[in-house]
Amino acid sequence: MDLHGLLGFRLSLHFALVGWSSLDVLPLADEVLSLRCEGERIRRVREGDVVWQNVGPRHNLSIASAHGFDSVLHAHDFFEAQVKALAEQAARVEGKLMPGGMHPWFCADRVERWPHEDAAQDSAMHKLFGVGRHGWANQQGLDLALPFSSEAEFKLLYAALRFLQPLLPALSSASPIAEGAIGPARQCRVAARHDLVCSHPDFARTSVQRHVPPALDSLAAFDSLVAQPLHVALRRHGLSDALTPRQVSAGGLWAERTQEHLAIRMLDGQECVSANLAVVAAVQALVHQLSFDSPVATAELDVWPAARLDELVQNSITHGESAIVRDADYLRAWGFPEGNRCRAQELLQFLWEDKLAARFDRALAPFLETIVMQGSLASRILKALPPQWNAEALFIVYRNVVKSLAENVSFRG
Repeated sequence: MDLHGLLGFRLSLHFALVGWSSLDVLPLADEVLSLRCEGERIRRVREGDVVWQNVGPRHNLSIASAHGFDSVLHAHDFFEAQVKALAEQAARVEGKLMPGGMHPWFCADRVERWPHEDAAQDSAMHKLFGVGRHGWANQQGLDLALPFSSEAEFKLLYAALRFLQPLLPALSSASPIAEGAIGPARQCRVAARHDLVCSHPDFARTSVQRHVPPALDSLAAFDSLVAQPLHVALRRHGLSDALTPRQVSAGGLWAERTQEHLAIRMLDGQECVSANLAVVAAVQALVHQLSFDSPVATAELDVWPAARLDELVQNSITHGESAIVRDADYLRAWGFPEGNRCRAQELLQFLWEDKLAARFDRALAPFLETIVMQGSLASRILKALPPQWNAEALFIVYRNVVKSLAENVSFRG
């Protein structure tokens, strides 16, 4: 059996619109989008396969394709061209695009909401949680969705993606700074989203709201055990027409029956297009490794306890690739050499050298090698800051992060 999900994947990249020289949040996404549609203030602009849109706060801009991609290189060429085009439009309002998982000194309580029509979802989120918080106001994710074409394919893909969750923050953490200070996690974006949703009693930390969803044997079981409880809570608040269960889920994985895809929600945006696509290619390769070349039977992955995986994920969100993996069975499933513990970075390095490097695309390999060998973007940002850093030092580091996007190079400090 092959995995259809490694072809036809969907991807969107999110950026913060920031001031040209200040790099402060610039809430003019509506102005940028209006440049593509004759001054009309709409949140989603489509031209052919290209989709530019605003999601959430007024400073958010994202790029997606109306159709899936058959190869990572096709996606790379698409996003490279579109990032350049969007940056040119941003410059017309004296703005730039900031990559990474979160804006580093933006105060969430100063967020501006979309001021035009089509803001019902924003209003509903505000009613439930209050949107002046980082879990809504400061989010730049790398949204990846892998499709499935049958129930059997869903089961295989779901088991692999559940098991992969603990490595995703180690691979992609890019949000270590919040409101001008080192945050409580290397992946503050995901932590803030989880805290936002779980702050409401009706959407609190339950088994449904773990980062890792429960072991399931069918799409119907996901609908019943994960999606339905959230739908009931929304209906209780009279908001089931405005919001979907996915929008109030704190989980790192979401199954969509109608669109037949599994969405991964644990990936921060990286510093440039090539780094983003290198992460996508790594996810695809690791899914294939688990599905077809793991020393552990697929049936064992199918029933791996969510609580054990969630503990690993929490550690990885907090510590990134420095997280200690103490679950010997988890290491065994990846074929890691005998030992009962290692750092997540050591596991990634083993997988890169032993499983991935020989067949990884040559154009993207240097970008993934930077992540695996030198650390996540979050770690490289922290290493670039001097021991006693201030606002000026932070500005200089993020000016170079923004420059990395414009030049499509890895950030090295």
